[in-house]
Amino acid sequence: MYFYSNLQKAVITISRSSKRLLTLVADGLTLIIVIELSFSIRLEEWFWPNSDLIWLILSSPIYGLPILYAFGLY
Repeated sequence: MYFYSNLQKAVITISRSSKRLLTLVADGLTLIIVIELSFSIRLEEWFWPNSDLIWLILSSPIYGLPILYAFGLY
């Protein structure tokens, strides 16, 4: 419980722009993980992308984050 108290204080004290950047990074990583997992679920086995598809998966935050911004989430 002590860890969460310190974490809460640290998050409260950082600036708003830093919180926004932290959220953008977390959402970008989440987009990459979700796309990887969606391919794995669809193919019913763990999916490892080849060299062509890895660029599509890694570029997903470039396309996804502006859409989230347009919806007013940031």
